[in-house]
Amino acid sequence: MSEELHQNVILNESEGSRDSSAVPQNDKSFKSIHLEPWPTYDEKSLEESDVSITVSVNGKTRDVIKVKKSKVKSQKSVEQLAMESANVKKYLEGQKIQKTIYVEGKIINFVIQ
Repeated sequence: MSEELHQNVILNESEGSRDSSAVPQNDKSFKSIHLEPWPTYDEKSLEESDVSITVSVNGKTRDVIKVKKSKVKSQKSVEQLAMESANVKKYLEGQKIQKTIYVEGKIINFVIQ
């Protein structure tokens, strides 16, 4: 079945034909799907430049922020970005932060009184 789909969709479209009948195997344009090369990819295209970090206050999710991959290692920069978030600010206003828990590249949690 996959061979028929390959012939009908890929090869017929390249020829501009809309005929749904399969290409005969003795035709010069016949190329079996099992002889086609595997698709290639570029690993650099798969890497994301930003990381999503969950921001929580007292264990409850309050926001998700995007941080450049280069800044993920620095807890201070992630902490600063998290505190600047409008959704987090309203929970931290007037509160004393007892402890900050940071799991690199995943979550930052502010423990308040």
